[in-house]
Amino acid sequence: MKTIKHEVFQEWNSEGQLVYESWYIDGKFHREDGPAIRQWNDDGQLVYESWFVDDKRHRLDGPAFRQWNNDGQLVHESWFVDGKRHRLDGPAFRRWNSKGQLVREEWWVDGKKVDKPSGCDGKLVTIDGKQYRLEPV
Repeated sequence: MKTIKHEVFQEWNSEGQLVYESWYIDGKFHREDGPAIRQWNDDGQLVYESWFVDDKRHRLDGPAFRQWNNDGQLVHESWFVDGKRHRLDGPAFRRWNSKGQLVREEWWVDGKKVDKPSGCDGKLVTIDGKQYRLEPV
């Protein structure tokens, strides 16, 4: 029987505040009940989180990657499934400027960039032999 090695690595700053945390199974980033990597600035503000399963960015119920500036403003989020950018109900990649204005968004399905859906709610599309139904955002 194989032994599974669970590890959590944590790093604190000189004031004793947690600034970095990562979760592993058998040396691979892995956590199913939260982000596998989180990083905070010296003020305790969360600035980065990423969800992994078996060393691949993966999350089914939200973005697998998010980044904030030091003021707490969300500046980037990306949705991944099994290590591939993927989202059916909206853009899989979004970036904001320091004023909170959306400056870029991209639609991705199964790791392939696609055009923004327009007026095609419920339409079936086929990508690499797999069918997906487009949903309104």
